[in-house]
Amino acid sequence: MKKLITVIIGLSIFLPSAVVFATEEIEPITVTDATAEVSIEIETESIFSDLSENNEYYPAILDLYERGIVEGYDDGTFRAYDPINRVETLKIIMMYFEIEELIPTETTEEVILNFSDIQTGAWYEFTLKSAYSNGIIDGYPDGTFKPANTVNLAEALKIVSQSVPFSFIEKYTIEIDPALDVPADSWYAGYVFHALEEGAVYLDAEGNLNPDQDVTRGQLADILYRFENDEYFSGQVSYGNATYYADMFEGRGTASGEVFQQALFTAAHLTLPFGTYVRVTHQHTGETAVVKVNDRGPYSDHAIIDLTSTAFESIGSLGSGVIPVKVEIIYPEE
Repeated sequence: MKKLITVIIGLSIFLPSAVVFATEEIEPITVTDATAEVSIEIETESIFSDLSENNEYYPAILDLYERGIVEGYDDGTFRAYDPINRVETLKIIMMYFEIEELIPTETTEEVILNFSDIQTGAWYEFTLKSAYSNGIIDGYPDGTFKPANTVNLAEALKIVSQSVPFSFIEKYTIEIDPALDVPADSWYAGYVFHALEEGAVYLDAEGNLNPDQDVTRGQLADILYRFENDEYFSGQVSYGNATYYADMFEGRGTASGEVFQQALFTAAHLTLPFGTYVRVTHQHTGETAVVKVNDRGPYSDHAIIDLTSTAFESIGSLGSGVIPVKVEIIYPEE
């Protein structure tokens, strides 16, 4: 059981990236003590009104919530697809890996920050000092930190990788491009390689990572969760369409020898070994279903996986017939 700190994130810290002033004040986050136990299990009902329990980010967000790190907004929403700013990103990461607790308060207070846009006494000053003294951040060449700006994926992966316990990025010698849009000689190639190796991120259908994209609240939670549960997520993701079985197959035998049942969360795949679990995510809505491969198929070019109607309906409408999905191999505990 770990000792953690509760952060109640207010709407006021989500400032537009273009509005940054040296004297501007961002409303403080409320901090209290809390304890939590990490678990791969998820609840059956969402704690946020705008987030389904089937959403791809829900387990990660629930983990942050149960650790006491986030509570969402006063209206009961979490807004998982909203961009997150730099200082909030840093605070969440520092709390997730308990970095601030590892550094003596008196040592941190002696740190001098030379960022021209950080006001003395700001609620996040201690966090910045802790991160700066630990070599996690160094700011921009112009002497600013830009706390209210959004953070892109490359920047977020750098902060996460340098915060992960026993993470040694310097051990990686990058000789080939980690992704089509991540050159081996880019400053963030090592962080991307590390995250890909740990299954914390994965490439898109074209083999790109999109390092310049703004990180969302849900995406940051997901990256942290995947780092923490790298034995569960493989990072091996394929893209295509999903279809579902017709009712005429009910009760028939599958290629694995199991009896087909529409009520179960199972699937047919052309190559994955029987018994493999995959996480199927609707590419447009983020809704997910975990299914076990127990059959072969589909034998057509327009789909990569065939789901039971029950599994299909949990992430899409049966009336659509076909939905775009991403399929990731996972390793759930038996």
